Formats: sequence, C-alpha cells, structure tokens
Amino acid sequence: MNFDEPAIRQHIAQHLNVAADTIAFIRGFENIVFRQSFVAGAPREPAARILRLTEPSHRSRGQLQAEAAWVLDLAERGVPVARPLPWHEDDLIEELVVDGTRYWAMAFELAPGKAVDSRDAEVWNAALFETWGETLALLHLSARDYQVPAGQPRRPRWDEDDLMGPERYLAPADEAVIEACHAIFHALSALPADDADFGLVHNDFHIGNFFVDRGRITLFDFDDACYHWFANDIATALYSPCWWSQEGDVAEQRDFARSFTGRLLRGYRRHRELPGAWLEALPLLLRYRDALTYTVIHKRMDVSALDARLERELAACRARLLGGPARVEIDFQSF
Repeated sequence: MNFDEPAIRQHIAQHLNVAADTIAFIRGFENIVFRQSFVAGAPREPAARILRLTEPSHRSRGQLQAEAAWVLDLAERGVPVARPLPWHEDDLIEELVVDGTRYWAMAFELAPGKAVDSRDAEVWNAALFETWGETLALLHLSARDYQVPAGQPRRPRWDEDDLMGPERYLAPADEAVIEACHAIFHALSALPADDADFGLVHNDFHIGNFFVDRGRITLFDFDDACYHWFANDIATALYSPCWWSQEGDVAEQRDFARSFTGRLLRGYRRHRELPGAWLEALPLLLRYRDALTYTVIHKRMDVSALDARLERELAACRARLLGGPARVEIDFQSF
C-alpha cells in the first residue's frame, strides 16, 4: 500500500483544526491508521482516539456503515469492543481527498489497556487464553441474534472477498498454490451454513486487534468482518500464536498448541458450545488462513523486499498449501 504518510497526517490535522503533532501514525496495510491525542485539560474523555482511513477500492461506504452498525450493536449488548465515534461533528464516515486520492475516514474509541506481549508471562497466560475464548463466544452469541436494519447495507460473505481469486495477485509460477487455494475454498463452500453456526464474525481476532486492561479484552478493527462460520474466528485465534513460535522446538510448539487450544475452548464453552463437527473442520479452516495469508502478502507487499521473518512465513505458508505439515498439528477432536 503506497501512501504519503506526512501529507495525510497534515491533511487530517488541518481538516480537524488540530496541531499536526497530536496525530501519530500507527500503521498502514489495508487501512491507514493514526492515533489522535487530545490537548491536556481539554473537555474530552478519553485522552485519545483512533483515526482510520480506507480507500474506496478496499471497502465501500456501505460496507463501512454496516461495520459501524454491527459494532455499535455489539457494544449495546455488552460485548467489549471499541465503538465508532463521529469523525467530525456528527458523521461517522467522512470523505477526505489527499493529493487526489480519496479515502473514507472513520474514528474509533481507543481501547483501554495495552497491546499483548507474548513474552510477558503476567499477561500471556492461561487466564488470557480463556478470556479470549469467552470474548469470542459472547461475540458469536450476539452476532447470531443481530439483524441488519431494514434497508441498510450488509457486510459481505466470506466468498465475496477478492482474496478468493488468488490468481489476481500470484505469479503464473505459483499455479500449484493457486489450485490448492481454490481446492480449500471449494471444500469450505460444502460446509453447512445454518444460522446456528454461520453469521457475522470478526474474521481477524488475533492479538494485534485487541488490548488487555486488568485481564479484560477490548476488541477492535472489524475491517475484515464478514458472514462466515463462527469456527473461523476460533481457527484465526489458533493460527496467530504459531506465527511467532514456528521456529522453536517442534514438541514445545505442539505442547503450547494443545494448552492454548484447551484454554481457549474452555473459555468459549462457558457461554457457547462448539459441536464436534466444527472441531473436525478446524484443520480446513487453518489451511484457509494459510491461503489468505499467502495471497494478501502478495497483494499488499513487495515480496522481493520482505524482512527475514515474513520471508520465512511466506515460504512456510507455501509449503503447507502444497501439502506440507499443518501449522497446528494436534487432534482437535480430543478437546
């Protein structure tokens, strides 16, 4: 994603009539994200908020409206989420044009607490994993009951994502990977999509998208929210911890995967049961995450200029898609 961060930051500051040094860049991948800090003593609470800019080619205004409506509904139901806020005056979504490029601008609450550090045993522990599972279950219970307001836009289904066409982003030399991705998508499409197990999901519930405050999780970044199997959110949670542990001792990795899965499902089952058929589907959903990861890296990044960690991840994804050992090799039916 190519963009002029200083120019965008300056434009936002001028648009909001604030000093540019109150706008801090966080990241830019599928969206461009900033933190806006408020002047000490100003009549605002809390002291900061998150600003997100989205290109119309990535999400339509209607999709963003649907995202905001669902997140607000989740908050009303007691699910711990960072709510959307008016960008400027009363509008939740505003159009900005910076050097000829259009963006949809949105603001969100800054989640309380801090990001999770997997090296910090005081946070990265069994209690967090169970809370993670509980938060997922509460999200899914609320999603199951959610009804899109009449006449309002909806979020897309999982199979409407442009990543379902990996040939758009992968080189012809990756034909075998493209075929493997389509085989995964075809297998997913055969799964039953009844209301009990299929609905709106976060679709990116990893540790980069929640903060923890005194043991409580607050979830944010619903940009990838779509209609999917609830088990997909569980697979995403299982997939991400292995991202940074793939180079360690294999036995230790497997032990961690068993422990993490057990704790996550224990927390989940305090509020919602997960039928055995969906435990059986987790390996397929993990391979689906491989397909998405491999494709989105090619879509959003220059694969000839990746850092060493991402190079290894891309190679590992490719190997798994071509039949190598799974990212998480445990017997899910035993849980």
